[in-house]
Amino acid sequence: ERERGRRRISAMHRIVSALMRPRRRMRRMATTLASYASCAEFDRAGQPLPRSHAHLFARANEVTPLVTASEYAQRRERVLKALPPRSMLLLPAYPDRFLTANIPIVFRQSSDLFYFTGYQEPDACLALFRPGGVDATTSCVLFVRGRDPTRELWEGPRTSMDELRSVFGLADVRDIGEFGAFAESLLLGNAVESLYLDTEIHPGITSALGDVVSRLSSSSSERIGLRNAALLTHPMRVLKSPSEVELMRRS
Repeated sequence: ERERGRRRISAMHRIVSALMRPRRRMRRMATTLASYASCAEFDRAGQPLPRSHAHLFARANEVTPLVTASEYAQRRERVLKALPPRSMLLLPAYPDRFLTANIPIVFRQSSDLFYFTGYQEPDACLALFRPGGVDATTSCVLFVRGRDPTRELWEGPRTSMDELRSVFGLADVRDIGEFGAFAESLLLGNAVESLYLDTEIHPGITSALGDVVSRLSSSSSERIGLRNAALLTHPMRVLKSPSEVELMRRS
């Protein structure tokens, strides 16, 4: 009789536990959602960064997992040194793409732009310019989309220009709307003799840049030599840094 009573009590415990399990899960889920909702850093995050997604990064100075802002800066310095005098290198981002009007394809950044910046958002362009003269100052400008609260409600937050300067180590960051005037001042002002472009992206695949680059290229084709950006970027990307080797090992 006692054994039968123990079995009954045990069965009741299992029933009560099964009934309570969904409630416990709901409480844990509510706690998790509340922690995310109260985390302002998470709400303002564009692409994942150490301040918003600390679990993805080993160090606070990383821009992408295992790759620091200083390593990206060194890559930009190397390609600027490889640029001939009076040359400009343009590395556009890929645009957003859609399966249908409202179903986007998962975004993948242009490999060259990602290699030199770590930036993972569409409709951007990195412009690197080396003027003539031994002591002339080189230029490195990243053009990106500005903040747009209405669009960000649907597309998610964008990384701010201030964060691109402070976290990514990019001193000169401008709105993509300024790209046309910047390119015209150099290309039509006789400052550039060689223009390096990613021929797989150019022209037209990046809506914010295609028209401008195509117009400038055609009007200046007799004076400006157009070259494939891969001649500069791909030899650099073949040689892997320790952080890249570690990323491949983990993959």
